[in-house]
Amino acid sequence: MKGIIRLAALALAALLMLCGCAGESSSGGEGYEWELSDDGLLNITGTGAMPDMSAGKAPWYGERERIVRIGISEGITEIGSGAFAGCTALTSAEIPESVRAIGDNAFCGCRSLKEITLPDSVEQLGTGVFWDCAELETARVGRGVKELPYNCFCRCGKLKSVTLSEGLEALGDCAFEYCSGLDEIIIPSGVTRFGGSVFSCCGELTLIAPAGSAAEKYAQKNGHGFRAAE
Repeated sequence: MKGIIRLAALALAALLMLCGCAGESSSGGEGYEWELSDDGLLNITGTGAMPDMSAGKAPWYGERERIVRIGISEGITEIGSGAFAGCTALTSAEIPESVRAIGDNAFCGCRSLKEITLPDSVEQLGTGVFWDCAELETARVGRGVKELPYNCFCRCGKLKSVTLSEGLEALGDCAFEYCSGLDEIIIPSGVTRFGGSVFSCCGELTLIAPAGSAAEKYAQKNGHGFRAAE
């Protein structure tokens, strides 16, 4: 009888080990939970703001090179600083309408990320949020964002298509610095403030905006091409 019980216990342990191979999961301890599957999907669920995760504090930091996709559930309101920094294999991230803020360097160094869409719910971006996303080609910024902060898309060398919404008012220092793949960009009419080196080292860049706008004056002053929006 003892032998049968022992065999049953071993079988149960083996089953638990097999189940564990499906991925890793944990409670974030801050109102959210996460799970990383074998196919590289990092799924984050919960409510409220994710905490500051700068300097390698993210609980999945040790597995960051395995993360290929990120799914964030409705209910998360803020993506913490440094949350996904250094996830070098990340190719896509889905940001829900519940998110209102994204912290400093949240996607910094995600060098395989191809495109990103910020929903209209996002109102605040931290500095360097997409810094050094070297493979980023397409970026869409929703109507909630009033200012692109310092180093927002700096060193996104393959960035070709940028959609900025009419709610935008300011482009911060070095927002698109070293975006050498960017040939032209439409600047919304509401943008009246330009920081230093916004488009530094962007090559032959043409700004498209209404005639007589602040963007036209900025282009003339800084040696960029300009074309009046139709």
